[in-house]
Amino acid sequence: MIEDNASVDALIGSVLLQPSIIHNVTFVEPRHIPGPESDVWRAMLECAESDDPINIIAIEQRLPHFNGQVARIVNRVIGKVPHVGNAEVYAQNVIEAYERRRVATLGQDLITGAHNTQTDVEEVKSSIAGQLLDGGMVADVQMANDIADADIITVTEWAENPIAADDVRGIPTGLVDLDNLIDGLWPGLFVLAGRTSMGKTAVALRIATNVAASSPVLYCTFEQSARYMWRRIVCTNAGIDFRQAKRGLSPDDLARYTETAERLRGLPIGFYDGSNSGGKNLATVTASINRFRQKHGGVGLVVLDNLGHIRTGEETYRELGSVTKAMLQLSTRLECTILGLHQLNRGVEMRTNKRPTMADLRDSGYIEEDAVLIGLLYRDDYYNTASTEVNIIEMAIVKNKEDGRLGKADFFRNPRTGDIANARTAVHSN
Repeated sequence: MIEDNASVDALIGSVLLQPSIIHNVTFVEPRHIPGPESDVWRAMLECAESDDPINIIAIEQRLPHFNGQVARIVNRVIGKVPHVGNAEVYAQNVIEAYERRRVATLGQDLITGAHNTQTDVEEVKSSIAGQLLDGGMVADVQMANDIADADIITVTEWAENPIAADDVRGIPTGLVDLDNLIDGLWPGLFVLAGRTSMGKTAVALRIATNVAASSPVLYCTFEQSARYMWRRIVCTNAGIDFRQAKRGLSPDDLARYTETAERLRGLPIGFYDGSNSGGKNLATVTASINRFRQKHGGVGLVVLDNLGHIRTGEETYRELGSVTKAMLQLSTRLECTILGLHQLNRGVEMRTNKRPTMADLRDSGYIEEDAVLIGLLYRDDYYNTASTEVNIIEMAIVKNKEDGRLGKADFFRNPRTGDIANARTAVHSN
């Protein structure tokens, strides 16, 4: 483990070098940090809370009595950051060092109290034991008696308010067959995989737009720009050919495009543009998700387009495992669905039957272990020119840790606009 002072320096230095990651380490409080660095950290947290830049000027404004000490601390810590991406590790080390100092202090108090014949030894033991248990970094253990009370209330409310056949308890995706199959979106990691041209992004954009009607959504794009994704959403909702928008729309189509954009601009949907190399860092991505949730008072859905582009700095074969585990933990903590798009292996193309299975997932062991839901996409008309399933996208739910229900949902893909609709209600026309 990094030494105490080195951990503090590395934590503060990491945030100064990459301010967005502070949202990943706000569990470190000023009391956890000894010396004047405690005040510097408090000022940095205040900057983050106020959405102000985290730099020397902003920190000094909050610590006018430091008389140049901020600059000395900043200049010292900037050069002591082994790896910015390890900020959460440094933060945990700071917490552990704080706990060790606290235990050492309490141990000394126990010795002093034990030698003081004027105090009751049982009171000394009880006091120290209580302080040792108070405020420690321990897991939250809930007893069955406490869980039962809250759970009975929830299930009773469900019983008193039954839902209709096409309604769901989770967040509706707006795609009826999928909603009926998975009961809407629930907190957890949902991996949607397919080969190229199967419609992963199209399905994700339609789900994101539908969910944004009732809950904040963050769409993280790592291949295309945020503006590109926004234009796709507007075109699909306006019923306009995306390619034609680039070539030049007619006056009527332009009016429809503008009207649709004005209607959609009020949706609580944000776009994280990770198309540059720096935007693909796992720490930056998670910090941005945390910040979005904090700013909008919650988040219902986060889309990662796609998982294979997120980097951790580890060896390639280990990166996906770190990403999926981080996203599963984040989805649980933020109580939201994280929809991660993923590419299938080329082995699918070598088989007569092109319908994918879980074995076709790249690094499938990590995904099978961490994903709560896994959906595999397939288009029969892409591989079979004589297919009767023209413009139909199949989504096979092959893992469902939420309630175990597996099955298939079909969607209609509009070949002109690329939009996705419920296959059972869509008008199949060009």
